[in-house]
Amino acid sequence: MEKRRKEISDTVRFLLRRGRTVHDVLSILRRDGVDKDISIRVLMDGANMNLKDAKRSVHESPAWADVWQRDESTFGDERQGGAQ
Repeated sequence: MEKRRKEISDTVRFLLRRGRTVHDVLSILRRDGVDKDISIRVLMDGANMNLKDAKRSVHESPAWADVWQRDESTFGDERQGGAQ
């Protein structure tokens, strides 16, 4: 699993260097079956984001809009300084 995550992080890094946006990258990851947790981790690795920014980027991405409401309570609490 760790090897796969490194490969995905390398791909994220490559795509961002080639001018793709974070939203583009997240769409590609989602299309390829990468789940939200791994997407967050590879943004931290591949885009040098901190945990808070990576979570926000994934949660607010159009690629994950179909599960936004389901996850809003968790992420909404974190944005307001609630439970993490």
